[in-house]
Amino acid sequence: MHLEKRQDRTGTSFRVRITAQGFPLISKTFPTKTEALLWGKRMEADLISGRLGTPQAHHHTVAEAIDRFLEEQPPGFGRWLYDPKKPPC
Repeated sequence: MHLEKRQDRTGTSFRVRITAQGFPLISKTFPTKTEALLWGKRMEADLISGRLGTPQAHHHTVAEAIDRFLEEQPPGFGRWLYDPKKPPC
């Protein structure tokens, strides 16, 4: 976790940057140092525990998800398209 103090014309802010191997960079800015540190520690703990997924999960694209959805066609897929009570869009 990297904490950076930032000064601009509106005042002071603190940016937290978290880098973990295999995961994309996570960054957020806070008005106070205490908030920034708490969030940073919580996010690091979530990464380590796996609550934010695995590194491999962050390398899938939306196109891959759509292709998988269309191939598997979950139960009830498309039923709402053919509902006779609803007028076509």
